[in-house]
Amino acid sequence: FIIPLSYIEKSMGIGCYDTKPEVGSHKAVFCKRRQTSRYPGAGDTLRTVLVITDKALHALHLVIVFFILTGWMVPDLRLAHLYLIILIALSWIGLGIFFGYGFCLVTDLQWKIKKYLGEQPLPRSYIKYLLDKLTGKDLNTRTVDIFTQLAFYLSALVSVYVNFFWT
Repeated sequence: FIIPLSYIEKSMGIGCYDTKPEVGSHKAVFCKRRQTSRYPGAGDTLRTVLVITDKALHALHLVIVFFILTGWMVPDLRLAHLYLIILIALSWIGLGIFFGYGFCLVTDLQWKIKKYLGEQPLPRSYIKYLLDKLTGKDLNTRTVDIFTQLAFYLSALVSVYVNFFWT
């Protein structure tokens, strides 16, 4: 059960306001507490919770990526790896029918939180976001997506092989 951020904003009397960055600039949008807040300090508390949630989702993303790339190597984790591959494929392809190919529930939730916290613009892919942050460059989206899909599908093939054909 997830409460929409707009509901939280209304109930706590807080909101996000654009600072109108310069054209071509990547300045963030900052959240500010409204002067008419019914709950003094509520915006600070909510912001703290959202920052912690953002960091937890970041850690979850890293664990998922690491497990997708390496989980097939550990015999006791191979079945769990296969299940995670299936869940991600269902999200990318199944939910992708409605939200666009490559849709990820974790990324979608994290992007909503990051936008609320004022981090914009955000790429469509978490992997692109992570690589841009690590390299300090704006990498080509198409190239990152191709390598991401290649790594995922190779990992999926290896997972099927070690789960069903490895003796």
